[in-house]
Amino acid sequence: RLASAPVTWGVWERTIDRPDLIPPQRMLETVHALGYGGIELGPPGYFGVDGAAVAASFGPYGLELVGGFAPLHLGDEDAYRADLPVWLDPIVEMLAATGGHGPVVLADAETDERIAAAGQPAEQARTALSPDAFSRALERVNEAVERCRAAGVDVVFHHHAATYVETADEIERFLAGTDVAICFDTGHALVGGVDPLELVRLCGPRSGHLHLKDVDGTLVARVAD
Repeated sequence: RLASAPVTWGVWERTIDRPDLIPPQRMLETVHALGYGGIELGPPGYFGVDGAAVAASFGPYGLELVGGFAPLHLGDEDAYRADLPVWLDPIVEMLAATGGHGPVVLADAETDERIAAAGQPAEQARTALSPDAFSRALERVNEAVERCRAAGVDVVFHHHAATYVETADEIERFLAGTDVAICFDTGHALVGGVDPLELVRLCGPRSGHLHLKDVDGTLVARVAD
């Protein structure tokens, strides 16, 4: 069962305020025409803010809502608290209101520091959170997970390039400190310097959601350099 996501068309948290995004209705028409059976939510508000209206707009195209991406600044307590009402709560409410068949896809939010370090092992190691800071980040993850579960909504966590849960070591420590299922992403694994097959073996039965992405090896090499 395959679904699409607005990010495929450039609609994500860093572009949501742009005036030239594909209109939501055109997005749904296109995803349906390509034969997909579902779509992720995209940034809060892109498809609308009323769950019933969003569900009704999906209906004519036979599309299920299969999840929503919620980036949270796990390494910064103040930023994390500010993210909850802007990112997490609206997505939880939308999935609950529409009866969505997919999870909240939690992730650490990108930071400028980790964007600059992405794909570069030495810089990733230099900019990694300290053990104490990583432990506090995991506490925030577990709090967000319980927030989803309390609302009756499934939840997974997305290892993500340019964040503090990116490398094999960070993912392994994340698995040890949480019980949430993993959103396994082929592209983010490669950009983060992790062999996707090794990551499958590492995550094992914890894999609960899948993002399939292509990666341009030439561009990844340029980033690493």
